[in-house]
Amino acid sequence: MGTFVEIKLHDALSPELAYACMDKAFTAIETVQQLMSFHDSQSELSHLNQNAFYHTVQVHPLTYAVLKRAQRIFYASYGLFDCSIANTLVNWELLPDHLQQNHTDQTIHSQAHLQLLGDNSVRFTQPILLDLGGIAKGFAVDLAIYSLKKSGIKNAVVNAGGDLRILGHIAEEIVIRDPQNLQEFHALGALANGALATSASYFSKTEHGNALVNPINRQALDSEHSFSVIAPTAHVADALTKVVAISQNPQHPCLKLFAAQAMYFLVTSGFIMSFSIKIPHLQRYFLYLVWLTLAVTGVYFAYSQDWQMQDPSDLTVNILKTHGITAAIFLVILGSLIAVHIRLALRIKRNLITGLIMLSLMSILAISGTGLYYSPEEWHENVKWAHIWIGLICILWLPLHIMIGIYQRKSN
Repeated sequence: MGTFVEIKLHDALSPELAYACMDKAFTAIETVQQLMSFHDSQSELSHLNQNAFYHTVQVHPLTYAVLKRAQRIFYASYGLFDCSIANTLVNWELLPDHLQQNHTDQTIHSQAHLQLLGDNSVRFTQPILLDLGGIAKGFAVDLAIYSLKKSGIKNAVVNAGGDLRILGHIAEEIVIRDPQNLQEFHALGALANGALATSASYFSKTEHGNALVNPINRQALDSEHSFSVIAPTAHVADALTKVVAISQNPQHPCLKLFAAQAMYFLVTSGFIMSFSIKIPHLQRYFLYLVWLTLAVTGVYFAYSQDWQMQDPSDLTVNILKTHGITAAIFLVILGSLIAVHIRLALRIKRNLITGLIMLSLMSILAISGTGLYYSPEEWHENVKWAHIWIGLICILWLPLHIMIGIYQRKSN
């Protein structure tokens, strides 16, 4: 797996028993390494890549188990997790070319051409190359945890180069490397009875970009950030970090399928932050309530006073006051959106057109609303109608912005 593996046991054991348990766990990890290493020309994975397009190949049950898990995540992520990117990495000289270019043509084939047959048998329907590096390391960690549980261990930690799984309820402190300063680490808190994995381009920069590849277009990801996933098992966390990195979406729908949560880290002034572009539920519903109140009070007042020219009443006066108060509240909410939602949307270029138009319209609305009170008298009529028409456009534009955002999130 090309990384160091650390095993910690928290149970009270004799040194002999502890070493015996850890030895079994390390043996399980070594088995995965021997079976599924792309770098080893004699591994079972290399044998599979060499032969599975020409005839059915029977593989070890552990290899079959990893392929089965990879296939499930491939379909759940709509192809964003795809082990068949190996030919691209071979062409970039990031993986060894054991096949002497037999399978490394420029045609893009996907993991959909992997067939899992009965009796641990595998077949390729197109000449693909599989690299299990995006899931096998996590699977090895899970296998080590399984070995420790079989040995009676109740509290342990297995860490394979950042793919981490904690067994039991003794929490482990979690730190993440700063993606822009490799000598610094940032504490995130503690994790118990779960797994965490992180993907970033710390040590994999190439002339093409980095080794995180978008399987759809086979381009290197242009990102300096790191992406972490917490999940019940390490192989799921390991694989889903690629989904989050490629989609740039910490709320990707397939996370829920695997009971996982994602974190998207940006570094600002030495601090690392985790957040999602999706507005939290409470803030979102409060925004909708304030927006609806603004719309109803604004439309009612404009209709009764500016179109119908009715005489002012206590009702219209109170509606105008309510409109003014909710407008002030909305400006506060807008400020909170700038800090995370708008800032992150600009970074990942999500829903920019409708979002920037919405922001511009609201800015004009705020300025014209102020102008209703402080503009010169001769401007008042023009400012009033500008405020009314921009307000009506905003009422329709916000739902459009929300619907496009939902569509883009689902398409990712």
